[in-house]
Amino acid sequence: MNRSTLLLALVLACGLLGALDSYGAEDARKTIYLPLLAQPGSPAMAAPIVFVSRQIPSNGSIYAAGVKDTPGVGAHSRFRPAAPGQLIIREANGTMRTLVDGARPTAASLNLIDVNAPAVSYSGTSIVFAGLPNGAYDPAPARNTGAWRIYRINVDGSGLKQLTFNDQQLDLAQFGAAASGLSGYDDTDPTWLPDGRIVFSSTRWSSYAHYSGVRASNLHVINADGSALHRITAERNGADRPLIDPITGKIVYARWWRNHRFPVNDMATITDGNGYTQKDGVTANRNNPVGGPTMFRNAWQPTAINPDGTGLELWAGTFRDEAATHVYGGAFTPNGALLANFYPMYNMTEAAGFGGIRTFKRGPGTFTPVIGVTNISKNYLIKD
Repeated sequence: MNRSTLLLALVLACGLLGALDSYGAEDARKTIYLPLLAQPGSPAMAAPIVFVSRQIPSNGSIYAAGVKDTPGVGAHSRFRPAAPGQLIIREANGTMRTLVDGARPTAASLNLIDVNAPAVSYSGTSIVFAGLPNGAYDPAPARNTGAWRIYRINVDGSGLKQLTFNDQQLDLAQFGAAASGLSGYDDTDPTWLPDGRIVFSSTRWSSYAHYSGVRASNLHVINADGSALHRITAERNGADRPLIDPITGKIVYARWWRNHRFPVNDMATITDGNGYTQKDGVTANRNNPVGGPTMFRNAWQPTAINPDGTGLELWAGTFRDEAATHVYGGAFTPNGALLANFYPMYNMTEAAGFGGIRTFKRGPGTFTPVIGVTNISKNYLIKD
């Protein structure tokens, strides 16, 4: 199995959701549909495919009852348990081989009950993924289990190893009453760097995002054995779903940009009981800034950074169009185009229903729609 051939076949297959019954190590009786983008007869169609099967929770939106959720998406559900989860390889002949079965947690499986976000090494021999061990967790959306960690396993099912742990000891006294919500952390969305290290998203840096009271996430890097853990971003809101640009080798991730300060042509200083509302040409009043409403942001956008944390830049998009620049994960094609996930809820905290896939090219410019809901132009929730 070669990672380069997997990429064409694996657009969002690793995030497949399903309410499948548990099954054993090999079982060809199940019917599983994988979302693939590949040319008929291409090598990608003959390659094994790594994906996860998870349950579909309820309460997928704060705006409507009865809406199902998409686990692993944004602050709304990225850490939400959807157990039992299975890490599965679909062989080229169509048979399924389960590497981790969350319905049957054992000491050998490190008691994992849920899995998410698998990524195959460049050698095609190892898989890194996020895993959740057996425990009592709040099943509601926008919560933090404090237990998702990064794991690695060989493609033949051997060598399962935990790479990150609950070993961070911090003095949170400075946060006062808010400290209790910052005591735990979750690790998710791992992917391999070209040099064999692993980059992943985590809430280890104790901080709240600027919207919905959820935890801020940042990118961290570890060696393949879990050593030398360090943070490479300092986001105040979110850094999720890291990918590797096949042309530059830079990390391209979904950056949550939420701004509360807007430019104005006025250098006056204005205060209220809570502090500054305007100072040095920047205001908290969003009603009439320079640039109008296009200056407001509460969405995720494709951002590039070097593996050492330098060279931060917007990877693609249109500055004055929040919707056209919204990206939350996806996959790169070999020629460097980004097949990006689009979710109609831009802030990713109030709902997590899937929308569609859009193609972006690096640099300024808008997207090309591929499939599904790729913009907000109508009501997509219809009551029967």
